[in-house]
Amino acid sequence: MKWRSSIVAATFLAAVFVVFLFPAIPQSESYHNFADTRALLGIPNFLNVLSNAFFLLVGWLGIRFVL
Repeated sequence: MKWRSSIVAATFLAAVFVVFLFPAIPQSESYHNFADTRALLGIPNFLNVLSNAFFLLVGWLGIRFVL
């Protein structure tokens, strides 16, 4: 069983090493302009915040299931 853990650890470390061999991928600053900037009920970017409510619900259900 110990050799399996060693293989997983070695694979992970090799992957991290390979990632640092390549340069960063350039990204245009305009990429981040997709966000809805409208405010509603005093919450800036309201629809972007609201769209994350589903992730909050799924996370809560997952934690509840595990416990």
